[in-house]
Amino acid sequence: MLFRSFGRDRLLMAKDIAERQGYQVIHALVDSLYLWKLNAARADYQRLADEITQTTGLPIDVEGIYKWIVFVPSKSSPRIGVPNRYFGAMQDGKLKVRGIEMRRHDCPAIVADMQKEILDVLRQAGNAAEYQALLNTRGRDILEKYLARLRDGAVQATDLAISTSLSKWPEQYTHATRAAIAAQSLAARGVHLRPGENISYILTDTDSAIPSERVRPIQMLEDGLVYDQQEYPRLLRLAYEPFLPR
Repeated sequence: MLFRSFGRDRLLMAKDIAERQGYQVIHALVDSLYLWKLNAARADYQRLADEITQTTGLPIDVEGIYKWIVFVPSKSSPRIGVPNRYFGAMQDGKLKVRGIEMRRHDCPAIVADMQKEILDVLRQAGNAAEYQALLNTRGRDILEKYLARLRDGAVQATDLAISTSLSKWPEQYTHATRAAIAAQSLAARGVHLRPGENISYILTDTDSAIPSERVRPIQMLEDGLVYDQQEYPRLLRLAYEPFLPR
């Protein structure tokens, strides 16, 4: 169950009220509480919301009841969830997704498509056990399908392109970041770029000692699509990790 509130200073007060009534706080954000209580129905959550509203003076909405929800842990502290990095399926089938790769503007389409396909399968799960069963079978199959596409070359530049917005003029970059390499490669071809413009590039050989060989702007694929055969599979596997149970 997710309660959505307004006002940072009322969050602890709402938490105390919920815990006194036997609810377990499983996650908290600046303006939200995720609660659980065995056999609690929507009417029970609504009564709690009404009491919190009356006590704090701020409106509390019951956004929905989740069938399951996953809070993605911190890589440095696996037992701690990362704020605003979670996904779950509500009882009405609606998905709520925050903070994972598919939500990032620089996420390659192949990675986003894989996560969307897996979530579309997992939304059918009615509980944690069904979630795990679907992930172990169909979820794993989806990952393997996308890895096979990379191995077989069954991809296009648009599947692999990484887009980013320039923060500087190309010549102002002093470090060989991927965006800087792509921007400077285009500038060397006479393409005029300015801060704020979007560019898209392909990862070609991220371990190369020669910066210009690490990435290639999609406008410079005259010799055909060449992409890093290790880095893109790694990105897919990393994007699969948030689905795994902890």
